[in-house]
Amino acid sequence: MDVFVYGTLKRGFENNGVMTGATYMGPATVPGYELHALVLYPVMVPSAEAARVVHGEVWRVSSKILKRIDNFEGVNAGLFVRYPVNLQNGESADAYVYNRHFQPNLTESGVYTRAAH
Repeated sequence: MDVFVYGTLKRGFENNGVMTGATYMGPATVPGYELHALVLYPVMVPSAEAARVVHGEVWRVSSKILKRIDNFEGVNAGLFVRYPVNLQNGESADAYVYNRHFQPNLTESGVYTRAAH
């Protein structure tokens, strides 16, 4: 299976180790999506503008590696949805699309505090 990655999982980025054992297939572009930068990571979402594109990489992965990426991307928690996308070259791959309906856990107090390291 091929997976399109566009953020911290790309070669040279801090979470590329999650891709260990996968085969890098090359650069790729996904039309009809756009990239948004959240505080800690980028997210890919469908675009209302067909001309928008997201640039990234395609990796060939085994089912074991796919499960590892799903866990890393928070698929089970509802943060991202793994979704088939069409690449600009006519091929397809799965990509991790941000779930706009994701609602993080709310704090009872309504106050966010950062844990001390």
